[in-house]
Amino acid sequence: MKKLLTLFIGLSISFMGKAQWNPILDQNFLVTNAKGSSFAETMSDGKTYIGFWKSVSAPVNFELWVQILDQNGNKQLGPNGIKVTDQIPMGTYTVVEKTAVDTSDNLYIGVTGTGAGTPGYIFKITPQGISEWPTGISLGEAYLPTILPLSDGNIVVGYFPPSQKYTKVQMFNQAGLPVWTVPTQIVSNDVAKNTIPADLFKLDGDECEIIFHKQVSFGTTSYLFAQKINLKSGTLLWDAPQQITAKSTAYNAKYTGAVDGNVVY
Repeated sequence: MKKLLTLFIGLSISFMGKAQWNPILDQNFLVTNAKGSSFAETMSDGKTYIGFWKSVSAPVNFELWVQILDQNGNKQLGPNGIKVTDQIPMGTYTVVEKTAVDTSDNLYIGVTGTGAGTPGYIFKITPQGISEWPTGISLGEAYLPTILPLSDGNIVVGYFPPSQKYTKVQMFNQAGLPVWTVPTQIVSNDVAKNTIPADLFKLDGDECEIIFHKQVSFGTTSYLFAQKINLKSGTLLWDAPQQITAKSTAYNAKYTGAVDGNVVY
């Protein structure tokens, strides 16, 4: 009997976390004045990765940078951080990026270029501020690259090639090379609708679950579905994906979840 692993929108779950405060409570830490959007992930020891897009002149338009703050907010990678890349084809705007940190505190960044071809890339930054994949894993046409780090150093990546209408999932090894012969295709109960990754969760054993959006039209409205994947082979474990909520969502928004054994919230 199949067991549906359900993601509840808005469910409050208690987790231990760490916060950082400037002792001057009416003053924030200045990380960068790059005039671009930013994002953050914490490490297990309380340090924080700060990623940001730096707005520059055309034709580059945006560069991807990373800074690390220690537990007291001190910059670890010089005054400006490190430039991850200036080679992503970018238009005059950025889109939603996805990030993850593994058990060794490496940061993974999934980004989509807004220039021609909607190219997607995955970058890996170590806690020492070293970019292990300087040119990134190139996914080809890939919107919203979504990353699940595994304990063996491999990563599972879900992404959406807009011209192909469905999400693809692939495993990459520590060298950034694909593990499965071909990417796994994720479709909904209506193959005519686009499927777009929302998140990936490691389950007990050699399984993971992908939560994905079924786009209902050419807008951003969507409904959430789930499918399970065998991590050894990349094969799907359910005969059909399961719709997990009748509440509508938006595929270009970020949602959070948690996993407990084989149950995803």
